[in-house]
Amino acid sequence: ALYFDLVSDRVEGDVSSYALYRNVVVHWIVIQLSVCMCGWASSLIYGAAPLWIAVSRIICEARFTHVVAGMVGRSLNFEH
Repeated sequence: ALYFDLVSDRVEGDVSSYALYRNVVVHWIVIQLSVCMCGWASSLIYGAAPLWIAVSRIICEARFTHVVAGMVGRSLNFEH
């Protein structure tokens, strides 16, 4: 909102005709509200969902052929 206020003279059209853009504090509040309402969805779509898709693919599709990493030859009862 502060940057918009600094460059408002370069914006096409009459910025002062919009009540939300006239006052820096009101403009900042509108920005915060829009981020709160729409930001969680974009963080899921672009952040959490791709991460969990990658994690599930690694867990389900990875086949370790290395003896130590794949625990090849180990018994399942863990008793010696």
